[in-house]
Amino acid sequence: MTGRLIAITLLVAGAASCKRPAPEAPPAPPPGMPATIEVLKGGRWLFTYAEASGTFATTDKPESVPEPARSLVRVLDPAAPPW
Repeated sequence: MTGRLIAITLLVAGAASCKRPAPEAPPAPPPGMPATIEVLKGGRWLFTYAEASGTFATTDKPESVPEPARSLVRVLDPAAPPW
């Protein structure tokens, strides 16, 4: 009985001490690249998104991007110089 109690105690202590390591922080954006982009009504932006068929489409009107595709949109300022 004592051996069983010790084994159970060791199992409980071992399970309580198991912890996952903290996840790594996401990488920082490259220098000169903004973390977020504020889209203004008067700005000239191009929005590229994936359509349901798997092809890409580009528009200059953010409201024309379909709702399901809005979670991942590439925004490009054609007047800005390339990186």
